[in-house]
Amino acid sequence: MSRHFFAAALLGAFLGGPALAEEPMLDECSQAGAGALFCQGSHFAQLNYSQVEGISFWLHREGFLSKVLVEEIADSKVDQAGIESRIMSLVSAQADEIGHEFDFEDLASHSLGGAPFGTLSYSLVQKGSPKAILHSYVATKGVVLQVISQIALKTADTDPLALQTAHAEALRAVHLSERAPEGENDA
Repeated sequence: MSRHFFAAALLGAFLGGPALAEEPMLDECSQAGAGALFCQGSHFAQLNYSQVEGISFWLHREGFLSKVLVEEIADSKVDQAGIESRIMSLVSAQADEIGHEFDFEDLASHSLGGAPFGTLSYSLVQKGSPKAILHSYVATKGVVLQVISQIALKTADTDPLALQTAHAEALRAVHLSERAPEGENDA
């Protein structure tokens, strides 16, 4: 699957395009942050790793872990290059902090439907072997939403296509609602 096709399909999932033709069953959804639901269905189980609002963790039935981060943004004209630079800086700093090597591999950036969107692929070397990571973001509906997926269990398929498939399922599981600008809901 080409990176550009993959990125466009994932953006459709983020924005509620063709990949989300059916409304999710709300009893299969959990809060994933401000204005975001994660509709796990039978593919994911929620892990209670985080006590931080706006961060949630989801284990895919095939052994992949997806972390969902939802950050509210005040400026609707958030800069795509700024988002990508911030992600790269944070990942690099985290790698240095825990003594792992960070290896950036690819970036597919787009602006479809007016929303900055991209997927970064990189790896962290731990215990001598690289761990592939897919990191997608979109800035829309008053938030920057990030989904980061990697192999979590030894039983997971190490084929890159398996990680792409699990990552795409995580992206399709996230549903964003329209949010009123701050102050409009105040009584």
